[in-house]
Amino acid sequence: MKTKRTSLVLTIGLGVLLAGFPASGQTLYHLGDDFSLSGNPNGQWTYGYSPSLGDPLTLFPYTTTSMWGRPFMSAWYSGIAWDDSPQISKNMSPDPEGFGSVSFLSGQINFHPGPNDEKAIARWTAPAAGTYWFEVTFEGRDWGIGTTTDVHVLVNGVSIFDDSVWGYLETAHYAGDMYFEAGDTLDFAVGNGGNSFTGDSTACDAAVADDPALGQETGSWGDVKALYR
Repeated sequence: MKTKRTSLVLTIGLGVLLAGFPASGQTLYHLGDDFSLSGNPNGQWTYGYSPSLGDPLTLFPYTTTSMWGRPFMSAWYSGIAWDDSPQISKNMSPDPEGFGSVSFLSGQINFHPGPNDEKAIARWTAPAAGTYWFEVTFEGRDWGIGTTTDVHVLVNGVSIFDDSVWGYLETAHYAGDMYFEAGDTLDFAVGNGGNSFTGDSTACDAAVADDPALGQETGSWGDVKALYR
């Protein structure tokens, strides 16, 4: 699924509406906006998990519109753990929602790793050869137990960014541009931090654009919030 716009900004708060329409030749692939239960793959996005970084991706086989019994949480999930983790879900409510010690902003994407450190992964596949700009912010969303996750960005199964999210509202961020051949893959992955997967809800705000100038105008999408999302 493609979303075209004049401009974008990546921010954990997904409740702000986009303004404007696409400039010619600028295509945005946004993990949150493009999220759908209609198919897997879903356009350029694929939702799944792997036992460890770089292992083959296993697609999530199941969907629900009420993850963990919450009617506002739509999800792709594995069914491996008692809570069906690993999984990737989205808060479909127009309002912030929470349950237990976890809270999500409207439209926010949540990754949860598995009990054996299965990595929850959203994969973007390049539709054509070219240089693409991409950016991601991971954020801890469990204020009780406290998120303790390892987060990664991989290109064709090779990690180019590794960090951790250790605590509620703690973040890890990466942005850059790279040449992709058609069919090359870009993975955004979350693991359990090397300890229990309990309390590891991690928001992921990720996007890819086919015009590197979108980010290069200021060096980072995050610097142009007055113009972008």
